[in-house]
Order: sequence, then C-alpha cells, then structure tokens
Amino acid sequence: MPPKKASFLDTNVILRFLLGDDPEQSPRATAFIRGLEKGVERSELEDCVVVETVWVLEKGFEVPRHEIARKLSSLAEISGIRYRGKRVLQDALSRFAGTTCDIADCLLAARARNRGMEVLSFDEDFAKLGCEWRKPE
Repeated sequence: MPPKKASFLDTNVILRFLLGDDPEQSPRATAFIRGLEKGVERSELEDCVVVETVWVLEKGFEVPRHEIARKLSSLAEISGIRYRGKRVLQDALSRFAGTTCDIADCLLAARARNRGMEVLSFDEDFAKLGCEWRKPE
C-alpha cells in the first residue's frame, strides 16, 4: 500500500506521543508515529513546531533540556518525517542541550553555520553557539 498524502506534523501530536499523557489522544499519536516509522504515513516537520514543542516541554512540563534534545533528535530520525536539513536540527538540538540558549537561537545559528552566513543580532548568546554573528551598527 503506498503512503498516504503527506501532512504537516503539529506540536500537539508530538507532545501526546512524547508525553503519553492523554488516554484518548496519546495512543492515536503513537499509532500515527508508528505509521511514519513503517512508511505508511509521511509528514513534514517545521521549525515553528520544533520551537513550540521545546517551549512546552521545557516550560510547561519541566522536561530537562538534554532529554528534550534526545527525544526530538530521535523523532527527527524517523524516515517518514521530512525536515529541511536534519543535520542542522541535530546540531541545533545538541547546542540547545549543552547551553542555556533558546532553541530559536540554536536553530538560527545552526542554519547560519550550514549556509556559511552570519547572524545579525543584539543577543550575545550567539557567541556561545559557534556561528559568525555581529550586532547592527
């Protein structure tokens, strides 16, 4: 059977899968993710969903940063999930786990490194993220 039409993966499905906290939605989210693993389903993952997922896990559920990075790294490796630059995401998640920088900055720095660009920001956290950056003059 060919895979179904691709979909965008939303934060609430990822959360129900990772947290297993809803008796109705969590099993359905898990079944969907298993379908992604088997190639029955296909989904795309966007930066905005990664950022929101990290924020909810960290602030709402107090999941440690290293655990968030591990869980999302594993999720991103599922073959049925497309993400624009999985190595970039892995890089960003690794730096997120090892610093106090927020995930949006980690993603931006990883994309800048990957594309040989610099980040323009007043935020000095970029000095911790191993990318070229400068403040506006």
